[in-house]
Amino acid sequence: TDIGTHCVGALVNAPRSQSMDQNSRNWVSRDRKMEHGESVRILARPDQHPDRSWLEQSITARSHLNIRRSLRQQNSRKAQEVGRNFLVSELFHFQQNVDQWFQQENVQKALVKERLTKERFLEELGLQRRELKTFLKTYQLLPNQALHGIARLRAWFQTKEAPIFNVENENDSIVHLSACCHPIPGDRSLGIPNDQKEMEIHRGNCTKIPARKGLPPVQINWALPESRLKGYKLNLLTIDDRGILFQITKVIKDAGVAILDSRSFQKNEREAVIELSLEPISWRTFHKIVERLRPMKFVKLVW
Repeated sequence: TDIGTHCVGALVNAPRSQSMDQNSRNWVSRDRKMEHGESVRILARPDQHPDRSWLEQSITARSHLNIRRSLRQQNSRKAQEVGRNFLVSELFHFQQNVDQWFQQENVQKALVKERLTKERFLEELGLQRRELKTFLKTYQLLPNQALHGIARLRAWFQTKEAPIFNVENENDSIVHLSACCHPIPGDRSLGIPNDQKEMEIHRGNCTKIPARKGLPPVQINWALPESRLKGYKLNLLTIDDRGILFQITKVIKDAGVAILDSRSFQKNEREAVIELSLEPISWRTFHKIVERLRPMKFVKLVW
């Protein structure tokens, strides 16, 4: 339902005048059995949208499928937006308006021949599944004066640039940070569009990047706001030994960052997991800290 995709929580037996932030005594676990006469108030917010973490909270197969469907639809809209912005910037080279370009008869015929709708075409451009230059050249979708009279535009056609995907928010549902190598903003990274209409992002040296049929991996450009501060949670998989936590905290403090909370536990006989909550910092500062921790001998993985 519409409420489901905008849900931020629920209150049990709460007075109508009570908001979610006023009192936490009405919060209950999801497996609590409701008694006869009890009420549940669903709280929604227009700017709330499904994200991948909802999948970890869903219990039934039906809710799991509905969340995945909502995420795909959300990602499709985002990909179309990215694709349209890309097309606008590229057609600007030829002084072409994107809406008028789509209305041209030869463009519409090309889309029909490729079995594409306008929306699907923009989605494929946004996810870098289709090369625009190849499409334009194959169906001769540019004015003759652009092809024959302007050397600058001919040079544009001949260049073979790697496709680029801009990440403006690492928490966007279209962005999938791979769990195999744990990339973070600032890493040299590559992207592969997956079946969930996501851009699956790997570190550049990851050995598990899926092969991309016919096209090279997408170059990732981290375009996050420089001024935005975020309270990052730093996770480390380390060798289980004494003095390690001290060395890790020293790196963080040397960067001028305060640790708000820390937790560590033994994963197995040889490995330990350390979790640190940091004060709000920029993504570049967080990347510098991670880059200093990765080369340490006792650190196996940082994210």
